[in-house]
Amino acid sequence: MIDKKLFGKRLKELREKRGMTQEELSNLLDIEWQHISRLENGKNLPSCGILLGIANIFDIDVRTLTDYEYLDEEKDLDKSIEKLLNQATKSQKMMFYKIISAIMK
Repeated sequence: MIDKKLFGKRLKELREKRGMTQEELSNLLDIEWQHISRLENGKNLPSCGILLGIANIFDIDVRTLTDYEYLDEEKDLDKSIEKLLNQATKSQKMMFYKIISAIMK
């Protein structure tokens, strides 16, 4: 499942690294610039077609847009871990605890 906020942050990061405006990116995708704004602000998710278009424009794999291994800000990483823990069953939480405890030793 794609996290809207993290996807938006990643999209903005990629766009800004290329020195593109929202309008330039929207023109390449043949969509309104406001849609790019909504994506970057975590209000919307992209359709499959737009997701593929973004991946092609930035010459990256779709997984790079939807997998958040790149999370470099600790607060984003903390939020992602917290979200996973909130969705986990008791046995999954126990497994998570054991793994983290072993790593921290």
